[in-house]
Amino acid sequence: MLQKHAALPAPTVFAGGIWTWCGPAPDYAKTLAAAVPALTACKKAGVPLVLATAWGDNGAEANLTSALLGMQLYAEFMYTGTYDAGSLARRFACCCGADAQAFLDLSLFNAVPGMRSGALRPVNAAKFLLYQDPLVQLFAADTAGLAMSAHYTELEARYTRYADENPAFEPLFRFYSLLARVLAGKCAWHEQAAQAVRRKDLALAARLAEALPGTIAATEALRTAWRALWEATNRPQGFEIIDLRLGGVAARLSTAAARMRAFAAGVCADIPELSAPALPYTLRPDGTLFGSYAVGEIVSACKLDI
Repeated sequence: MLQKHAALPAPTVFAGGIWTWCGPAPDYAKTLAAAVPALTACKKAGVPLVLATAWGDNGAEANLTSALLGMQLYAEFMYTGTYDAGSLARRFACCCGADAQAFLDLSLFNAVPGMRSGALRPVNAAKFLLYQDPLVQLFAADTAGLAMSAHYTELEARYTRYADENPAFEPLFRFYSLLARVLAGKCAWHEQAAQAVRRKDLALAARLAEALPGTIAATEALRTAWRALWEATNRPQGFEIIDLRLGGVAARLSTAAARMRAFAAGVCADIPELSAPALPYTLRPDGTLFGSYAVGEIVSACKLDI
């Protein structure tokens, strides 16, 4: 494509992406997979200007400071013409005072072990698991059999450690620790709620209902930390979207707790949303998942966007 553009009279410039637009956590695995060959090709073709972009599609959920390692990647390629992981990490520590691995590990939020991602629109588990409804579980079939809650429990501990080890980025990594806590709590519900209803396991239903207030409290702590992080780097306009979304998450968890509590007590015999068969949603025939980048396609089967 660069060769084809060279036939045009105007000089060609290239805009590559630091993948901040797929949800609360950027995707550095995709960033590296795309940027390194792209920058190599641009250098070979003599492209005079390259831009690094970091978009805020559908809510600007990933704080722009999370893009710093990608910016360092572009800078080092400009200076050296090559990519070397060790050199990049050392320069990042020198220029930004942060651990490159802590930024690279943000990709772990977007893919649970065993979850396979398509190349063009990578799966973004952190976003769809954060907003997936606890009752209308559109992604239940897509994630069946994956140890999601264990994965995010480990990430909570990891990012608590990163927050302690990187004081300059403590608010950013504390936010990710809280995000992992919410995801772990939600995933523990998603992994067991339908099973409790279908098997009429009232004891499990009672335990699940009693665990949700803790997840609701964690959601409120996440919202507070997210607001502080937003206000530290952004103009205030726009956070109303995050407020509305997390408020909705908490409200639906409250409804789910009440419904499951009633089921456990024998007040109702069924929760139809959970007893209905789970159907594939973004699962492709080759076993990969398609990224879900808009909240409106995550929270409900109805056509809406919030």
